[in-house]
Amino acid sequence: MATYEENIIKLRRSENWLSFTDSQRVFLEGVAQGMKPIEAMKRAYPDNKGIVVATKSMLSRVGIQQCLNLIGVEYTHADVSKSEALKLLSRHLRKPTIDSAELVKVLSLYSKLAGWNKDEETDPGDEVSLDRLVAAVEKKRKNG
Repeated sequence: MATYEENIIKLRRSENWLSFTDSQRVFLEGVAQGMKPIEAMKRAYPDNKGIVVATKSMLSRVGIQQCLNLIGVEYTHADVSKSEALKLLSRHLRKPTIDSAELVKVLSLYSKLAGWNKDEETDPGDEVSLDRLVAAVEKKRKNG
C-alpha cells in the first residue's frame, strides 16, 4: 500500500491535475489520505447540502476516476435495474421545466429501456408510440 505522500505525488503528476478545481484537488487529497468519499467531499465542499448526490457525481467523472485508479482506489458503482431506470426517467419526464433538448435525450433513453427500438416484426399494438408520448408530454406542459 502506497503512503499518502506517494499518492499525492502520483496525483500531482497526473495529466488531469491542473484541470481540476481547488475543491476537486482537496477531494482527491482527502481520498488519498484514506478518507471515505463523503468525508472528503465534506472537506472539499463544506457548504454543500446535497453531499451524497455531489459525491456520486464526483465519483462518476472520468478524470476523477482516472486519478483514483492511479492511486489504487476503486469504488464500485451500483447497477440500476431496468425498472428503476424507467421509473427515474419517467419521473424526470414529468418535470414541468424540462427543455426540448433534454426532453429528446430523456425520451431516447426511455425508448431504449422500454424496448421501443425492437424489430419491426413485433406486434405494434402492444407498444407505445413515441410520437404519441411526445404529443402527450407537450400537451401536458402547455396545460400544466
